[in-house]
Amino acid sequence: DEIYELRAVLEEFAGRRVAQMGAAGDLKSLRALVDRLDRAVARNDLDAYHKANLAFHDALVALAGNGKLLATYRRLVNELNLYRRATLAREGTLPMSVREHHDILDKIAAGQSAAAGAALHDHAMRSRERMHEVRAGAAASTVPRLRRKR
Repeated sequence: DEIYELRAVLEEFAGRRVAQMGAAGDLKSLRALVDRLDRAVARNDLDAYHKANLAFHDALVALAGNGKLLATYRRLVNELNLYRRATLAREGTLPMSVREHHDILDKIAAGQSAAAGAALHDHAMRSRERMHEVRAGAAASTVPRLRRKR
């Protein structure tokens, strides 16, 4: 939970900053990564989606131009790797996640820094909620069921 909260704050800052800077070449690289996400969803390819998702977020934070931010972000998200993959594997998550990425990119492209930051913050916090749902489902499936006496 603490890592997801920090991720949300760091990505919010990065999203605001990238939207303010608004370099066309940067948007092109982010758009290419979202296109990879779209193709992965169309193929229902979890591995490709996971890789493109990590690349999108890492590229976005890198584009903020703050080396300490990037190093801190990478350290934190490395600890979330297994949780993020398990969360993405949950049925219905990929289409929802890719829509969130499109929304983030649209706000960055429009130069809407506050909205872009908020979209990234919300995306990270929804990821945390999905992680809790996955973990709750896994815990419930491992609980032994009591048999009734007949």
